[in-house]
Amino acid sequence: MTLLAMPFEVLPASASATSDAVDLVVFLVFAVIGLVSLGVIAAMVVIVVRYRRRPGNLTGRGHDHATIWRTEIGWCALTAVVFLGLFTIGAVTFDRIERVPTGPDVLDVAVTAKRWMWSFQHPNGRRELSQLHVPAGRVVRLHLTSEDVIHSFYVPAFRLKQDVVPGWLRTAWFRATAPGTYALACAEYCGTEHALMRADVVVMEPHNYDHWLAQGDDPRPPLAAAGRALFHKLDCGACHETHLRRRAPARGPLRPPRHPARRQQRPRRRRIHSPQHPAPRRRHRRRLPGRRHADLRRPRRRRRAAPARRLHPFARRRRGVSP
Repeated sequence: MTLLAMPFEVLPASASATSDAVDLVVFLVFAVIGLVSLGVIAAMVVIVVRYRRRPGNLTGRGHDHATIWRTEIGWCALTAVVFLGLFTIGAVTFDRIERVPTGPDVLDVAVTAKRWMWSFQHPNGRRELSQLHVPAGRVVRLHLTSEDVIHSFYVPAFRLKQDVVPGWLRTAWFRATAPGTYALACAEYCGTEHALMRADVVVMEPHNYDHWLAQGDDPRPPLAAAGRALFHKLDCGACHETHLRRRAPARGPLRPPRHPARRQQRPRRRRIHSPQHPAPRRRHRRRLPGRRHADLRRPRRRRRAAPARRLHPFARRRRGVSP
């Protein structure tokens, strides 16, 4: 047994009545998959090594049809028996899990999922937030609903996983076998804080659970009670309670003073213009390419066109211009 011990945990601890049946189906499926994979790999290695191509080892074209038929029928029958057996075991286990038990001893708990917390309500009206107390050895029937998006109620130790859909009322059940505290998580992505949507399932002895249930709700909400305890622990009343004589020391400057020589300028108020009060038009000097800005101060005079030169009659006659 020491040789078979593993340094890590393959599956979470089993703490419900249906955990063993679920573990049996999981181990059988993985065992069949592992054996088939090893068999296929071993057959490939043997065939590649034994029937490889080499001189003097040539196979003919003749086949024994009887051997081929026996091999095919035997392989198909073995495969069908194995997978039908797995299907039968899985169907029986699924029917056992989905068949919700009924009876006077069944404990009904209303479960409400919302981002990102779990809310529970017991039959006597007591509510819990992110923590569920249940008795050991008693069937607990959960009525699950969601207020916003799809969640998934998942308790690994109980092998229990049920989707919680908004607008639908889902039912799940479990019967815890061992007292203790077990993790509850949301197994369906539901938003930015999906990883923080966790809770604890506290399994108690039946007499301890009855005593806890008879205590009733805390008159103050859990968050308010925790906040008040933290308020007194950190002595926040020295500043935030008026009936106490203690006061906090004078508050110093929040930032260093400005330099005295530096002139403090008042921020210019930005005018908001409207169609009734449009913004004034600003005159911009026209800039022309290739000219300096100083040249724009004085307007540039236009040059007069040069008078046409009068040609000599001989030149006019040579160029073909009429006199």
